Amino acid sequence: MEKDRPRPDLTPTAAEGRRLGFAVTLESRPAGWITLTPVGRHRLRVRGAVLPDCRGRGVATAALGQVCALLGRRLAGTGLVAWVDVADGAAQRVLEHNGFRCADVSRRPLRFHRRLSA
Repeated sequence: MEKDRPRPDLTPTAAEGRRLGFAVTLESRPAGWITLTPVGRHRLRVRGAVLPDCRGRGVATAALGQVCALLGRRLAGTGLVAWVDVADGAAQRVLEHNGFRCADVSRRPLRFHRRLSA
């Protein structure tokens, strides 16, 4: 039997300057957040977190996937980048499940990247 996957909802939050944010909710309850900040031309830095009681359930993976799909329709070709601590295996798996690849394993923190597509 296949495990039920979470279906988080994304709500755009007020943009601060050039930063775009999303509140992540699960069953109408706060579950976390994702922000995107420009870091150079045609590149956005991804940051986010999931509340402790929502971790380990696929919420972050599903929410990041929704953000990538939403942005891909509008910003195809834009690069996304995320820096992750070497010890944070969960964050690394969330990124990898959403098409990010580690750019250089010799640098700390690890740098993951992907290009958006429509």
